[in-house]
Amino acid sequence: MTGFIVRRLLTSIIVLFMVTLLVFGALHIIPGDPTTLMLGMEATEEARQALRHQLGLDLPVHIQYLTWLGKVLRGDLGQSLALKDDISKLLLQRLPTTIPLAVLTMLIAVVIALPAGVLSALKRSSKTDWLISVFAFAGLSFPNFWVGVLLILVFSLYLRVLPPGGYVSIMDDPAEGIRRLLMPAVALGAALAASLTRMTRSSMLEVMGQDYIKTARAKGLAERTVIVAHALRNALIPTVTVMGLQIGQLLGGALIIEEIFSLPGVGRLTIHAVYDRDFPLVQGAVLFIAMVFTVVNLLVDMLYVYLDPRIHYD
Repeated sequence: MTGFIVRRLLTSIIVLFMVTLLVFGALHIIPGDPTTLMLGMEATEEARQALRHQLGLDLPVHIQYLTWLGKVLRGDLGQSLALKDDISKLLLQRLPTTIPLAVLTMLIAVVIALPAGVLSALKRSSKTDWLISVFAFAGLSFPNFWVGVLLILVFSLYLRVLPPGGYVSIMDDPAEGIRRLLMPAVALGAALAASLTRMTRSSMLEVMGQDYIKTARAKGLAERTVIVAHALRNALIPTVTVMGLQIGQLLGGALIIEEIFSLPGVGRLTIHAVYDRDFPLVQGAVLFIAMVFTVVNLLVDMLYVYLDPRIHYD
């Protein structure tokens, strides 16, 4: 296991290095001058050139990249051009919004998907299976921003039971904080629940035909024990893989949903950084998201050993 973790960490470092190259290069190809956005259209060319020199934007691109990479390796993501604040501080300030949203989204998706996927597999080719499949395909078909807008129309404008947006810290007021996160979590969790349902159903159908399931039933074990302790546990490996990827994405920031519901999370911060051509902030946010993906995927690989003892990492 130790050797596997070391190899994965080395691979992750290479992946993160490639991410820095791609993000830095892509941002410098995008049209737009951050100094114009910072100083305004009426600023003189001399003022723009002075600001470019101050920010180091007049240096060759490879020098800018190496300078930024050197700071990142020292734990310094730089300073936001638009917000005039430390990027690490800005990201840490947004995490208390994004983390509860990600946790609530995953909780909603898992609570819906696992029972639905198992039931669909056990009732294969029945009306129940057909109905669950229809809802799963519908969840995959509708984009989350459309679901978010629909939820606002129904539950905020017509029924008036949930606020249309805004943020209240769960630490300050847990009940109100959850109320304000409920609709964005459902909007994000709908597609995730549909995906996990389909994955769970497919895995369960494959596992239920294995010899060890027949042996467990032949030994006289209760059907609930056979399904939960033997079939579901082994069927969870593909589902956990998808969950791991989605957790990384959710912690990285649900870009459009946070903007729709006016949530001050990592996703909304990243969107506004792109609008403002705030290169250091976009680079820092994307690098943070990539690090989250890397760590979560490593934890998921380690979880495989617990779910299936047959898996060993040499």
